[in-house]
Amino acid sequence: MSAPITETPVVATTPVTVVDPVASTVTAPVAAASSTTTAAPTTTATKSTKSTKAPKSRKSRRINVLSKTKHESTHPDGTAKASRRTRPGGFAAREAKHYQDSTNLLIQRNPFRKAVRSLCAEIRYSGPGMDLFQEGVEMFIIDKMRLANQLKQHAGRVTVFPEDYNLASRIMAGKA
Repeated sequence: MSAPITETPVVATTPVTVVDPVASTVTAPVAAASSTTTAAPTTTATKSTKSTKAPKSRKSRRINVLSKTKHESTHPDGTAKASRRTRPGGFAAREAKHYQDSTNLLIQRNPFRKAVRSLCAEIRYSGPGMDLFQEGVEMFIIDKMRLANQLKQHAGRVTVFPEDYNLASRIMAGKA
């Protein structure tokens, strides 16, 4: 018994010129897959003078100390790990813990010194004196914000309103 003979279709090859617009070069002719496709007319590509990448902003270049760093993005066997989604309030809790654990000043030193010197031009401060003054100002601001937060909670709200800060100022000044 003989095997049936099957015919294989013959595919005609037509040369097609490929144009690469990024490199602005024309590659060698490539054979087309079938005879029914027609070659598109070739156009000359000009090289763009603008960069395709958008410039990074300052904030994107800054390293975020509070974000969790991903040490490994793959499992030891080479498969990709699924990214973890942070729960609502998780970043705020991590940020609060970071600031509670740190002893650094919250306001940057140089901008604070420039602001104080512009407001009090006739008074001269020594370096340690300016540091103590900044620490006192930060403690005052933190106490006022803490009191405003307590007033917000007492009113049964989630958002701190300006009236909370005004009442906190009056309480701290002893006028309430």
